[in-house]
Amino acid sequence: MTYKIKQSSPLFFIMTLLTTVFSGMAILIFLSSIQILPEGQPLIFILCFALIIGLAYYLSRFTATAEIKITIDDEGVKRQWVRQFILHSKP
Repeated sequence: MTYKIKQSSPLFFIMTLLTTVFSGMAILIFLSSIQILPEGQPLIFILCFALIIGLAYYLSRFTATAEIKITIDDEGVKRQWVRQFILHSKP
């Protein structure tokens, strides 16, 4: 019998989410300071911010999930990592 389990890491999720949001805000502030983003146009800023939030959510979900395949048979229980957390190398 084989089971596929999807694990989540709240620590990786929060770290990736906050890093992406803060760096995106820093980029927006930088672009505003060198006048690439036009002043008095809140719609453009809101669209850019929405893209940053979407990217942060997607990256957080991508980096904070792992998949494990667990096989139970007569020999015992075997665990195989299908997809690991980012920056991990588990056998």
